[in-house]
Amino acid sequence: VVGALGLLEDAESMCNTAFKDEGDLVLLLGAAAVSGEAHSLSGSAYLEAVHGRVAGVPSIDLELESRVLRLCRHAIEEELLLSAHDCSDGGLAVSLAESCIVGGIGFRGTFPVEGRLDAALFGEAQSRIVVSLSPQDMARFEEMASEGGVPWVRLGSVGGTTFSLPPLMDVPVAELGAAWKGGLEKALG
Repeated sequence: VVGALGLLEDAESMCNTAFKDEGDLVLLLGAAAVSGEAHSLSGSAYLEAVHGRVAGVPSIDLELESRVLRLCRHAIEEELLLSAHDCSDGGLAVSLAESCIVGGIGFRGTFPVEGRLDAALFGEAQSRIVVSLSPQDMARFEEMASEGGVPWVRLGSVGGTTFSLPPLMDVPVAELGAAWKGGLEKALG
């Protein structure tokens, strides 16, 4: 386990995980495509919860990790990013759902999945951050990502009242929120 602590000089410049406004773009930093390779399930919550297995060894490209984090931090400092959420605990689908729940707004996915669907949505491959930004800031962000050598893919946009990944799901954010906030009590009750 690695812990990190930083100093935020201006609390007003904080970037949280919540999606903000209708029409904001949602991107995945650190990946050129949404790829479902079986190895990305290594050590994942999905592998344990669904298959009852704790197996595999996650891998990390430290150079890519450094570039992704540097870009994310710089884009936040430039006030381009409206939200940022890592893809660790539960993978991409869980990160997107949590950003909807915390922001109280939906998401419309438009990204194609390459490879295994379970690994693409619930794998916990390293060096990936879900971010949102205003469409007007996209050109500047693309320039920064190119300069920093960081791959990214557009996932969709913020809006509506559902978490939508056609043709897989279209679930009301309120329903996701109730499950997310009351899941432990329901499981124990």
